[in-house]
Amino acid sequence: MVILSLNKTDMKRIIPTALAIIALLMPITAKAETKTATFDFSVNTYGFPSCPGISETGSSSYIISPETAISNNGVTITLAPSPYKAGSKYIANWRSDINALYYNNLSHFIIKTSDTGASITNVTITFSNGKNGSRSYFYDTWQSSRVDLSSYYTLKDDIGTLDLSTQKYSEIQWFNNQAQAELYIKKIEVSYNMITSGIENATDSSFKVIAGKGNIRIDGNANNIQIYNIGGAMISQNRCSIECQPGIYIVRVNGIAKKVIVK
Repeated sequence: MVILSLNKTDMKRIIPTALAIIALLMPITAKAETKTATFDFSVNTYGFPSCPGISETGSSSYIISPETAISNNGVTITLAPSPYKAGSKYIANWRSDINALYYNNLSHFIIKTSDTGASITNVTITFSNGKNGSRSYFYDTWQSSRVDLSSYYTLKDDIGTLDLSTQKYSEIQWFNNQAQAELYIKKIEVSYNMITSGIENATDSSFKVIAGKGNIRIDGNANNIQIYNIGGAMISQNRCSIECQPGIYIVRVNGIAKKVIVK
């Protein structure tokens, strides 16, 4: 029988390494939290130029629009001129006669989540009646690397749905390059998944460990915090938020160890 005698200095060296080894044996799981951002154009919440629409003589009072970015719940939609026609001047006006956003054929939407680790799963557009049946032209949908996503788009009645649940895009682009086409949009809803990697073995629900992009954050009732790197060295103590390099970390909160992955 071999008997080991360890002093306090030895224990301080061994315990963090032992914690790292134990944590490495824990299974890593990924959690997906679904969020939805709703952009309601039935009222002019975003301050678009307002126009009354086409007059009885057929003339219009549409206003050329500057590039605009609107944000809601982790999603930003940028409205800009079409990249496929040099010098194009696009129109994004709020139609006061039908309470909808008017968008002409030289227009371009960029839909992007605020976290590149997120992936868009669904985009739903509710239309008001468009000119010349132009709602059907919405199939011109592209991802930033020019992957054609038109096969994922369906239009039924006044609702168009882009189903990207099998894809992993944090940014998509769609535009209408059809001549004389006009879109009248009532609402856009964007659903996306926030992926968090790590494991939470604790039964203590009074705190939560969150591994983000280049950081670790502890929310809730956390009185005693130690964060270790994969080599067992403690890199932070009693701090609820730190910036760190991508990798695997062990976080002890209130005596409970968790393993997280920072991207």
